[in-house]
Amino acid sequence: MIIEGLLVYLAVTFLFFIHYYLGNVLTDRPLIVGTVVGWILGDIQTGIIAGALYELIFLGMTNAGGVVPANTALGTAVGVAMAILSGMDIEASLIVAVPTALLGANIITLMYTLRSYLNSYVDKLIDKGDTKSIGIYVYVQGIVSYLIIFFPLFLVIAFGTELVEGIVNALPYWLTGGLSVASRLLAAVGIGMLLKMVWAKPIAPFFFVGYALSAFLGMPVLGVALCATLYVVIEVSKELSRPKSYDSVTTNPNSKESLFND
Repeated sequence: MIIEGLLVYLAVTFLFFIHYYLGNVLTDRPLIVGTVVGWILGDIQTGIIAGALYELIFLGMTNAGGVVPANTALGTAVGVAMAILSGMDIEASLIVAVPTALLGANIITLMYTLRSYLNSYVDKLIDKGDTKSIGIYVYVQGIVSYLIIFFPLFLVIAFGTELVEGIVNALPYWLTGGLSVASRLLAAVGIGMLLKMVWAKPIAPFFFVGYALSAFLGMPVLGVALCATLYVVIEVSKELSRPKSYDSVTTNPNSKESLFND
């Protein structure tokens, strides 16, 4: 199964790569990943069905605000591969897919941490104005990172789940625990970065209103978003219903431009 493992590994890595580098084209979604994995392993029907099921499970997982969610592409690929190769039920393959997706989030967090050590190198390229080298760096670090992130997929298909489970269990707690804490902290950092970009005194009260609705009244995020949308609709309707005011230049008879308004 080494050849099949290598093909699936490279295909899923490619789907993940073009998703980000072509502008979030959603090629990393479970339905697409499951279909491709099923096609490579000779059971496209199972791949489509499993991908659709995983789509429902992973639907709400997104990286909005800097959050590092579960790696749905990795989890889907491993789950579909196990369902096809071992003959287990698609529903039962969720037992493998979900933990693998969570493991993928920790691997991504680790890669983000390691890549941060190269920031000084990029700063030097920026100071030199070497845009060509910066472009090469962006693509090379992306490809290398994704090849490392999806390497467990190759191990699962080529050597079986027992090897991956043994590797995960052998990892020290300080490493797995530290990555888990770091992934939770990234959510707060992401929210802070968003607030820094959009924060302004006129809109500050709305932030605290949304927080109060969620924290004290238990309103879900969708409910808060609907309330904000309704408020915007009301304000826009009020603004449109107001009579239009003319420019002061055209209404002031003492204006220098008044001679053109005869």
